[in-house]
Amino acid sequence: MTPDKIRERLYMERVIVVLRENTAAACVEKARALAAGGLKVAEVTFTTPDAADAIARIAKANQGWVGAGSITAIKQAEAAVAAGAQFLVSPVHVKPVAAWAKARRVLYIPGALTPQEVCDL
Repeated sequence: MTPDKIRERLYMERVIVVLRENTAAACVEKARALAAGGLKVAEVTFTTPDAADAIARIAKANQGWVGAGSITAIKQAEAAVAAGAQFLVSPVHVKPVAAWAKARRVLYIPGALTPQEVCDL
């Protein structure tokens, strides 16, 4: 699916639940409960141990849409997408990750407080 289509879906859902847990199993369990309750988009942060495993298990169980958060390096982005992440979120704009995602047509959502923080000059 294209980044634009995924972005449209995220706008439609209106809520992205951020899962930051001590274990991958806890993320999977919460994603399952959230999906059953109607919240279908989850972001598993890479501050969670074995985050890629959690993403893979959530994606395999088809528990809705799953993305990866706290992405600050290409290695993390690669692991997340290989596991089934449909979008990537960073706490800041990371130029190498943005370029990697763009080249692979992966939706990348960087965090920023000011316009200068997202400037590519």
